[in-house]
Amino acid sequence: MENEEYRAPWLNLGNIKRAALEQLSRENDIRLPNLDGVSPEEVFTFLSDLDSTLKSKLDIEGEEHFDSVDRHITTALESITVNQIVGEGLGLDYSLELVSSETIVTEERFPNVLYCLIALPRKFSSEGLKRENHDGKGYHMHYVVRVRDKNERTNVLLTFNPKEKIPSTPPIVHTLYWEKHGGGLPRHPAKFGDKRRHAIFDTSVSMLTKVPKSEFKTPNRHAKVLLSS
Repeated sequence: MENEEYRAPWLNLGNIKRAALEQLSRENDIRLPNLDGVSPEEVFTFLSDLDSTLKSKLDIEGEEHFDSVDRHITTALESITVNQIVGEGLGLDYSLELVSSETIVTEERFPNVLYCLIALPRKFSSEGLKRENHDGKGYHMHYVVRVRDKNERTNVLLTFNPKEKIPSTPPIVHTLYWEKHGGGLPRHPAKFGDKRRHAIFDTSVSMLTKVPKSEFKTPNRHAKVLLSS
């Protein structure tokens, strides 16, 4: 009986994993139990509440809401396990314990936690830009995503305004526009988070060192500003 508490299932929680759960608690306004001596059941309850909250956010905000999830959260959720001693052997001067470790966040238990905080951030991190100039109509960039080890185009086209005047002295301001392009996987730049907007903008501006703004395609009348800086 004295080993009953020791034999009870326990969580694999280090400081980084604790910090990740605490951050998720704050960001989603979900109560997190005290992680000192917390039971697996209490963390399961927290993750269940989080799963429901993420489902609502996904329905309302769309996939783009999860474009900039802290990578520490993704890594932590993947590596949290519940452990349990399932057997032991005793020798003259040693003991052996057989421990079973089971990953907590699985598609069967918490499908929205897995999709929103692990799968989507990794999908977005594999997205990028492809520069082109069709028939001399002006340079522009296609927003592409990585699907099954291949770059696939989306329906998002990015460009600068070639008529935009560049000041002779700093600060030099650039404006990046986006417009829908026929065909391609659907993406919604209007819902992109600040982190992804700035990443796209910085990559696009770096291309101005290779191609002058005057050679870019003129944005169409339906084009919208992605970012100006």
